[in-house]
Amino acid sequence: MEKQSKKPEDVVKGFKAKMGTEKMQIGLVIGLIIIGCLVIFALLYPGINKKIRQEEINNAYMNEYTSSKIAIIPYQTVEEEIKKSQQLIVLFQNDQMKNQAELRRLLNKKAFNEISDSIHVYPMIYAEKSLEQKYELQQFPVFIYFVDGREQNRYVFQNGKISVDDLLVALENLKMQGESTTANTETTDPATQQSTATSEENIDTEYSE
Repeated sequence: MEKQSKKPEDVVKGFKAKMGTEKMQIGLVIGLIIIGCLVIFALLYPGINKKIRQEEINNAYMNEYTSSKIAIIPYQTVEEEIKKSQQLIVLFQNDQMKNQAELRRLLNKKAFNEISDSIHVYPMIYAEKSLEQKYELQQFPVFIYFVDGREQNRYVFQNGKISVDDLLVALENLKMQGESTTANTETTDPATQQSTATSEENIDTEYSE
C-alpha cells in the first residue's frame, strides 16, 4: 500500500502547530522563572532595604559626632537595643528640627566626654509610625532613659542657646530622676511589700520562740 504524500499546506499547518506548542512551552518556562525571581526578591527585599538604609544612616552620621560618648544605633534596631540593655539613654533625633544643629554642636564639645554614660543616637530619617506611637515621640530631639526596656524619664531639648555644662546637668538629672522613679516603683510594688511583710513575720516568730 502506497504511503500518501502530505500536501504542502498540511506540512505548513503541522509546522506551525509544532512551533506554537514550543513557543507556549518556552513562554511557560520564562513565566515560571519570572515568578520565581519575583518571589525571591519579595522575600529578600525587606532585608536588602534594611541593609541599604543602615548603610545610608551610618555613612550620613559617621562623621557627624566626634565624641567617644556617642554611639549610633543602626536602622530598625532601636527596640532590640532597648530590650537587651539594662540601662540606656537614647537620643531620638530628627534633622528637620531647627534645634538639631545646636544640639549636635554641644554633643561634639570636648567637655561632653565628661558625661558618665554613653548616649545612643537613633536618627529618625525614615518615617516609623509604630515607633513614634510606642515611645510617644512627638517632640524632637528627645533623650529617653530606659531601665530594663521601660522608660523611666525623658528630656526634650528645647530651642535656645545653652552651654554644654547645662546639657550635662540636664542629662545627669535625667538619669537620677529616672533611678528615683524606679526605686519608688519597687518600694510601692505590692509583691515587694508582701514579701517584706512575710519576712518580718518570720523574724518575729523566731524571736517569740
